[in-house]
Amino acid sequence: MKRTFLIFSAVFFIGTINTGYNISNEIISNKTKYQSQPNETQAVNISKFWNDGDYLKPQTYAGHSSSGMYFAADLYFNNRNRPDIYKNSESAVVGRQIKAPTSGNVFLHLLDISGNGNGQFPLINAVQVFQGAAPVPQNCFSMIDSLGSTINIDLSFVIDFNSNNNRIIFSHLQTDHSFYTSTVISKIRNAVRKFYNRTATGSPRRVAVSTGVGISTGSLVGTINRWGIAQDYHIHFQYFVNSGYSEASPFLGTVQDLSNSSVITIDGQRILDIPLEINLNGIYQYPAMPRRTFQVNDYIIVNTAWDGGTGANLRSSPGGTIIQFYPNNTIGSL
Repeated sequence: MKRTFLIFSAVFFIGTINTGYNISNEIISNKTKYQSQPNETQAVNISKFWNDGDYLKPQTYAGHSSSGMYFAADLYFNNRNRPDIYKNSESAVVGRQIKAPTSGNVFLHLLDISGNGNGQFPLINAVQVFQGAAPVPQNCFSMIDSLGSTINIDLSFVIDFNSNNNRIIFSHLQTDHSFYTSTVISKIRNAVRKFYNRTATGSPRRVAVSTGVGISTGSLVGTINRWGIAQDYHIHFQYFVNSGYSEASPFLGTVQDLSNSSVITIDGQRILDIPLEINLNGIYQYPAMPRRTFQVNDYIIVNTAWDGGTGANLRSSPGGTIIQFYPNNTIGSL
């Protein structure tokens, strides 16, 4: 009977991220995040939100965490984490499709994140927008309010599901234009008016715009971009629970620890994991999301240098004791 081993490597990354509530530049090092076991129970299992053949690399940062919890993940797809260079020759990241991982109701979430840093916030003329003399923004934007202050507004995509008890949010993407119906455009004009007059709800101020659209699993949400505060093209992902999210109450709920697979998984896998690159049976694979496990005697090439790692750890199980360290360029069988 074969024993299953998993290989993990350390991650070091510096980046600017958008948690949906605060922004920070942080370094993540030696923070252990594990893959879920197939039979591990979970409250919510959503589908992958990328196309077949695509792999996304999850990253988390100290700015995403509190008390050891990982409240958000940034997921990357670009030329530094090629999943399979023989099957996927595309190198551009802008325009990679993001799909709905669950069915539910679609909202656009507008949040004032002024003072948290610079980014992609095209300036609009707020008065002309809410008066109908200028087009509404369809991504993050900046504006000058009634007191003469310049404010930055993050525009994110929300799927509210499970009878208004759960919701997920995507930030930095370009929302698909099909969601901007005449009704939604009218609501965004009103949202701009609220930000201009400083009457939007909460602190920081926010507005929820219901699109009136029910989305199904696998439907197009939008494409990877770097709108808002983002140094690189990626998707910022969070998961919230508690009921009551609506236009009248635009509070997302209680943010959840993504590293806890009893809370949420993607296609049965824990979201936060330490990646590596390997060559399995002569085919280059990258087990980010989705990941792969390896049997004893599997042929591998260890190569983690692109990500700042010096090698990979062999463990008997996710989170188990390190059996052996394999430095980069190790070639052979487990």
